Amino acid sequence: MRIEILTFLIAGAGGWIGGSLFNQDSAPHQPVKADAPSENRPNTANAVDWEAADFATKADFASELGKASASQIEQWLFDLLKDGAAYGSSNRSTMELLLRRLAALDPERALDFLNVQIADSVGSLRDLRRIVIGEWARSDVAGAVARALEIDPEGEILPLFEPLSLEKSEELYGLLKARGQDSAYLGNLLSFMSRQEGADLPDIALRAMELEKWGSDHGLEAVMGQWSSKDPDAALDWIDKLGDQSRIDRALSALATGWMRNDAAGALDRLWPRMNSQQRMQVTRNLGSVYGAKFEVEKMIDWLDEHATSPGVHAAAIAAIAERVVNSSEPAAVARFVDRAGDEAAQLSGVVKKAVTAWCKQDEKAAKSWVATLDDPALKNSALLGLVYGNLKNPVEAARMLREEIEFEEGRTDPNIAGRLIIEMVPLGMEPQEIVDAFPESLRSDAAGRYADMYADRFPSKVLDFIKTQPMDGEMPYAIRKAVDRLYVEDSAAAIAWVEGADSEAHRKEAMATLVQSWAADDAAAATDWLAAQPDDSAKQAATAQLVESLQVSNPEQAFDLAREITNVRERDKALSSMIEEIARRDPAQAATMLDSAPLSPKALQNIEEQIATSRQLREALLNGNFNPGTQR
Repeated sequence: MRIEILTFLIAGAGGWIGGSLFNQDSAPHQPVKADAPSENRPNTANAVDWEAADFATKADFASELGKASASQIEQWLFDLLKDGAAYGSSNRSTMELLLRRLAALDPERALDFLNVQIADSVGSLRDLRRIVIGEWARSDVAGAVARALEIDPEGEILPLFEPLSLEKSEELYGLLKARGQDSAYLGNLLSFMSRQEGADLPDIALRAMELEKWGSDHGLEAVMGQWSSKDPDAALDWIDKLGDQSRIDRALSALATGWMRNDAAGALDRLWPRMNSQQRMQVTRNLGSVYGAKFEVEKMIDWLDEHATSPGVHAAAIAAIAERVVNSSEPAAVARFVDRAGDEAAQLSGVVKKAVTAWCKQDEKAAKSWVATLDDPALKNSALLGLVYGNLKNPVEAARMLREEIEFEEGRTDPNIAGRLIIEMVPLGMEPQEIVDAFPESLRSDAAGRYADMYADRFPSKVLDFIKTQPMDGEMPYAIRKAVDRLYVEDSAAAIAWVEGADSEAHRKEAMATLVQSWAADDAAAATDWLAAQPDDSAKQAATAQLVESLQVSNPEQAFDLAREITNVRERDKALSSMIEEIARRDPAQAATMLDSAPLSPKALQNIEEQIATSRQLREALLNGNFNPGTQR
């Protein structure tokens, strides 16, 4: 018995067969509380590190666990949590074994334990519940599913498949299909079923085909891949008999993807003549992306040279394989792929940049020597960018390469390089303008905006002084708002002084609105008095509109008076509309009264009147108890 128990534990990480190994009754219980004493606890409880334990220790543990009652197992689980290590590498496996055994004896008791002892913040409550539900489903699929959906109607804790037999899997599939379960879960369940002994692969594949396409392709690919490993001829015969061409194409693509995981060369040999050009493009791209696709690189390239005669298909395949090899810690291999790609080498530019970046970390001198041999301008630019990324720890030199060696096409630059270099330059003590000037002309505006945005919270005063010298474009408006808000928190007087001293109206417009918003939250009266004393320009107009928004809930009358004083029609319409719409949701009558004296443009007035009418209708419907969401507009 001891060896039998241990075999099940090792093979299934606690794969108890719903109580059939140990026939013990579960007594009525209350979940263990945090201050419960430790009684009748197996002596090996704290000693078992499942990952490190030897065979004899595991056997002793399994034997004791097999004899333990539900209350003893519950206490053992509590002690593991109390030790504070249940989520570490040493005790997590032990905890799952105990939880599976408790679930086999009394699944409701296991769920109660989790509800009391495991907080949502731990992040594993859902996973642990799924373990319990999975063990429950071994003996009672319907009961387990019903309980899972009762706990979480969204289906986030439906059973794990691993403990289930084919028969129970079929029962689970039928039950969830009838309930309208999402296709992704059902597709994964069909994939699991296809791997079990005695599975009816034609029937399972047909069911995978019938699922909603958006959620079932992964399941169909897995089913077809399993079929290809057992009887590819039968799978192809089944596909030929599907009749509808769209179904044939979908099944063929799924078969190719699934088959490639086991034998990419064999899959291509058999399926290539059957594929259209779109399928060939897809399957060759999958050479790099299909998880676990097996092939010998050089032999695969030879095969592609012979069979993938379409230039687009051949280039896509070479790029996919190159990326796969580069990602497997062989960046220098990119040189071989560029040579094999020939005239299509320019299409490897994305892979080349990534490869050279990684190559620099292994052998920068060799990487630079290879980049110097490139002739194609686009490919060389990509390779040089790879050198820049590879030299981020020497940002001044990397920026020099950007300025002097790379020729960006007009309107096209690398979207990330400025931010990456700035992060490395700031710790060197470089001033903001010095950082910006280190970039080529085409990247300086982007670099200025990124610096301001990235460091507005950290160095608000320095960033604001820098922003004074920059045009208000790109990231600057957002950055100035962040910096003013942060500076107000750190030193409100300094924030006020900066806004008052800003020379540019464009700078003051963003800064003043942000200042007033922050200030009004602390002292609305002081913010209002200060704003009234400012010059009447677009900055003051925007700030007044912001103040109206800040006051519209706490002091709607004052907000309304302020909004009426805004002279810019667009800003006034915006402020009045926002405020009256907000009031209309709570009190349509008050909103209608305000509307009578609101200086709104005709278009804004029409929009507000419609909003008030809708709010009044909704309010009356709610009060009369005849609200119907489907009829409200």
